[in-house]
Amino acid sequence: MRQLIPRGTLNFMHFHFVALCMLHNIRTQTQHTHIHTHTYTHRHIHTHAHICTRTHTYIRTNKHTCIHTCIHMRIYKHTYAHTETDTEALQKQTYGNMFTDGIFTT
Repeated sequence: MRQLIPRGTLNFMHFHFVALCMLHNIRTQTQHTHIHTHTYTHRHIHTHAHICTRTHTYIRTNKHTCIHTCIHMRIYKHTYAHTETDTEALQKQTYGNMFTDGIFTT
């Protein structure tokens, strides 16, 4: 007989593609985009593949404020979109001419 795995069991494989961005001037608004692709395998009677692509846009101002916009596109039994926006303080105080931002995980 096939063994059933509890509904809450999730296996995550994260593939992170982080954009390399240029900071033109720390006094002006700088925008860069992160694209993260998450593949979820959810075992519940059958095995389904979830493909979740998240596009993150960060807008930095000279007050070290990071406006974070996250767009979720998930494909499962149904296709739906989810958009959320939140504001978080920027921790990094020093800026270079070119940098790679960190990985955003959930």
